[in-house]
Amino acid sequence: MAARNIYRVIHNVGKWIVMKNDEVISKHTEKEHAVDSAKDLSYKKISSRVLVYRKDGSIIKNIN
Repeated sequence: MAARNIYRVIHNVGKWIVMKNDEVISKHTEKEHAVDSAKDLSYKKISSRVLVYRKDGSIIKNIN
């Protein structure tokens, strides 16, 4: 089954942004805080995954 909720951690204009299905959920100054936030949100939802991106836009991690 494909993940219904995809949380993305991306870098944008000096901030790390957590997005869910293309909607901004939160903004963080530290990448680690953004990843932790996305993980916490994904654990609360069935069939979720987290994608973490580098500053250049390439995927660094895919967390299920």
